[in-house]
Amino acid sequence: QEFLVSTQYLSLWSHYFKAVFRSDMKEKKDGRYPINDEDITPEDFEELLMVIYPTDKPITVSKFTMFKSARWIKTIQLTRRIECFLIDFERNELDRSVVFRVATDLFPLNLAQSTLLYRWRDSTLL
Repeated sequence: QEFLVSTQYLSLWSHYFKAVFRSDMKEKKDGRYPINDEDITPEDFEELLMVIYPTDKPITVSKFTMFKSARWIKTIQLTRRIECFLIDFERNELDRSVVFRVATDLFPLNLAQSTLLYRWRDSTLL
């Protein structure tokens, strides 16, 4: 699937794309940069674009799988937004143990880890 994006805008969000767009790869000539990663589906990448582009689409429980894309393209801002979503337990209704597993086993999410550990120390916050 092909996505038309602003290379300048995507470079602002992603260290990965900033490096790719600045390099003199053969893809630069035709302006097409294939993503060859079986963990990144076109749907996840499209969702990621919808969240970072000016539409500012909110992150939802069913769509936070785009985190794989966020980690892959090295976007600190989106990673932080996803972490904030994960620790907003009143809004996302995710089980805290699931969030902790995501934040420790799947991805190193320091903010989510420290927030959960802080809440588990104080039973009134659980």
